Amino acid sequence: MTSSPAPTFKARQFGQWIEANGGFLREPTSKWEVIRYELAGEIHSIYRNSKGRLTLAGKTADHYHTFRAGAAFGVVAPKGKSREKLVVTLLGRDGDCCVICGDFLGDDITVEHWLARDAGGSNDPRNLGLAHERCNQRVGNLPITEKLRIRDECLAKRETTPPWENVS
Repeated sequence: MTSSPAPTFKARQFGQWIEANGGFLREPTSKWEVIRYELAGEIHSIYRNSKGRLTLAGKTADHYHTFRAGAAFGVVAPKGKSREKLVVTLLGRDGDCCVICGDFLGDDITVEHWLARDAGGSNDPRNLGLAHERCNQRVGNLPITEKLRIRDECLAKRETTPPWENVS
């Protein structure tokens, strides 16, 4: 659990980030709640105590730190050399195309968790694939079956679309 002074909390921007990542803002249920939201099927709250300090606990703290880092919800991967090694491993295993849309990745590489970490997924390479940032955000924290359905739709569209119309 972490506390932070009120001036550093960006409630409006955080709320916009929640909605941009598939969440929903909810009405606070007490005078102590600063923001209440639903993300990945769970309700979360950030509270202000009697001294005016915010309390960010558990997943709420993780969400806020991900927001502050400028990352999308569900896009959690190792950093630095560990991430570079992981990306090289996944490129060697899967090739250099996005696991969602099938297009060439280029420099637009994020690590997609098939089973989201919030749902018990891990950073084990068997649970990971490389995806464009927009594709990763599109599938977000959906269940694996829904992610696979979206992938299959993208790949089917690719197969029926002439290559000159396949430019993103």
